[in-house]
Amino acid sequence: QLRLGNALGRWSEWSPATAPLRLELPAPTPGRRQEEGGFRVSVVGASQAKLMWRPFSIPCGMNHKSDAPLLLDTAAAVAAGAAPAAVLADYEVVVRSADSAVLASAHREAVASLDLGNGDAEGSQYGWIEAELPFEPSCSCTFEVRARLRRGAWGPCLKSPALPPQASRSGRRTNPAAS
Repeated sequence: QLRLGNALGRWSEWSPATAPLRLELPAPTPGRRQEEGGFRVSVVGASQAKLMWRPFSIPCGMNHKSDAPLLLDTAAAVAAGAAPAAVLADYEVVVRSADSAVLASAHREAVASLDLGNGDAEGSQYGWIEAELPFEPSCSCTFEVRARLRRGAWGPCLKSPALPPQASRSGRRTNPAAS
């Protein structure tokens, strides 16, 4: 509700109550680039994997169905070196065994680009986000990445194909199914 006052100390009546106003952005989602090689899993040691992915995007353009106005807190993103068309997101990376048990997890703070409906939301200008995680080489496992803004709801998960049990070997290898 709102009411107005003047210099003489006179006040108007209170305005009618308005409907609650949602002031948040939707959760980040994997962009189209993830399906085009924007998510990579490399084995970098006997039991260590390196994940690389492109920043997720936040659907907030004309095609996104939301009544919420677009209010951006980009000061933190700009301070971190990102352009104003991005916000900081919390990325969670999880390694799961074939029976869905969590083997390892990590968090990364990095940019998520805003999808304003103009085709510029793919985040390629922000480079890659990386995380190294241990995995159990004797069992099959998958790698998952999801993101959220501040302490908001998690968005959809990006999941790699299964990495088969690793035979004893030396050197580095990229999982071709996950690249």
